[in-house]
Amino acid sequence: MKDEEFLKLLNRGLPKWPQMIVTGPQISEDLALEVIRRTDSWFVSAHGCNDHEGDRRLAQRFRMPHFHDHSSFPEGFNWRHHWDRCARWSKAWGAIETQYVRNNWIGSPYIHGPHGWCHPNGRIHHVDNVGKWPAVEEIHADWQLLATAFPFLVLTVTLMSGEYVEEDAVPVVSMDVADGRVTLKEPIDIDPVPRRTFDNGAAARLFTSTPALRERYPFREDVMRAWEKKALEVDAEIATPIVPEGAGTAVFQAIDTDATCMPWEEFLTSCRDGTLMDEDGFGELATDLQVSDVQVVPTDVLSPFYARPSWATHVCWYNK
Repeated sequence: MKDEEFLKLLNRGLPKWPQMIVTGPQISEDLALEVIRRTDSWFVSAHGCNDHEGDRRLAQRFRMPHFHDHSSFPEGFNWRHHWDRCARWSKAWGAIETQYVRNNWIGSPYIHGPHGWCHPNGRIHHVDNVGKWPAVEEIHADWQLLATAFPFLVLTVTLMSGEYVEEDAVPVVSMDVADGRVTLKEPIDIDPVPRRTFDNGAAARLFTSTPALRERYPFREDVMRAWEKKALEVDAEIATPIVPEGAGTAVFQAIDTDATCMPWEEFLTSCRDGTLMDEDGFGELATDLQVSDVQVVPTDVLSPFYARPSWATHVCWYNK
């Protein structure tokens, strides 16, 4: 496809909540569960459901730092520590955060309950809306992120000109996902357009079923235990101190007279109060007489997991 054709497709307009139709060959259950583990909004961004107590219990089971009642945090709570641990957990878990293309099986307050493009049994299927106000470029980027992470995916995506309840909606653009790549193309014909149904039974469940039953997919216990085992590995990994690269083989030299050298505690205080920031420059770990070749920036030392070498009593700072 020529660049101008690609850009023309990429810039096509979408409504506030376009229907996204996804179809593809079914994948194995094992692969599907791995996709869900890494992409489900509950794991990725801590989007829970109305079963708040269930969210809390599951978060404890999977050792997730995300789910907390923020109103119960004591005065002086170390938010930096908290969010740093959340970020480390997500990275160790292998979480893939997308903007619009999501799986919501662990917990979903959606009126139709748990849903997503990759089903727990391996079915690749989606007929719901995405949004709000997505751009073709943003959804294309989401699918490219997923295609790179899961190159075994083979599917076709079509974005519609309206919501799934709009009978006059027509295809706007399509994408093929295969071999780790996303190919944008003119929209394919879809007839009939798949739609959600909301019958009397679904309405009754909405008002009579509890959130714990209505908003969660009933994963088997062996699946939950496998995820719990992974959570134990993640918990051990994020508890490991962050040792500065090269700290064990540091090369030392005399401190340059032009360098600003300060005791460690002074450097740490300057990082905490924002006097020194990453965009200001960088530092090198030092003793009181020599400077090493081990670099350090403020965001490094603000992590509660940063393991300062015992010899690093000072920091030499260099402004940009």
